Amino acid sequence: MMRNLERKETEYMRLQRRKIGIDDFEQLTVIGKGAFGEVRLCRAKSTGEIFAMKKLKKSEMLSRGQ
Repeated sequence: MMRNLERKETEYMRLQRRKIGIDDFEQLTVIGKGAFGEVRLCRAKSTGEIFAMKKLKKSEMLSRGQ
């Protein structure tokens, strides 16, 4: 029983460390645009939750020294 608990804990910890990326979301629509990028309405593929995602243009940020 203890070994099973340790394995479950390890799986949980690994999932907690997982980085979230753009591929984890379904992009629905653009809800705003600005000088550095845009804001999109997205749905998390794993949970179906709706989020606003700000997508920035790295080149614009660097060229303006931000």
